[in-house]
Amino acid sequence: MKNLLIFDLSGTLVKMRPASLLVERQLLTTLKGKFKLAIVTGAKRKETENILKKLNISSLFELIITKDDSAYKKPDNRIYKLLKKQIQFDQAIYIGDTKKDYLFAKNSNIPFYYVGTSKLGEKQDKSINKLLKYIQTNYDSN
Repeated sequence: MKNLLIFDLSGTLVKMRPASLLVERQLLTTLKGKFKLAIVTGAKRKETENILKKLNISSLFELIITKDDSAYKKPDNRIYKLLKKQIQFDQAIYIGDTKKDYLFAKNSNIPFYYVGTSKLGEKQDKSINKLLKYIQTNYDSN
């Protein structure tokens, strides 16, 4: 069973307005071959789907949980429990860019990788691509 990489959407995976991808497309595709990919976002479902479709990356994600899918908001770990009910995986890593993202990972007892300069989580970098390359190299995907 593959491990799971969970992404925050805005500021981590994509820039919302105008919509642009912050992750190297090839790197994301490579990671899809090694890990299951999911998104947990505070954005609305329609907006999330439109952005992912526009950027042609919808098919890379096995599960997307938006604010429309749960009464709970980050940092509530019941969102993580919802993930576990909907998709099978052994271990997860959460990648985000806010303190709420950090607290969500901490409350869910999973590693957190922070996109930014604060000292949050297991590892930090201003570049999500550098963080993902580190994960690709240093984590067993099975």
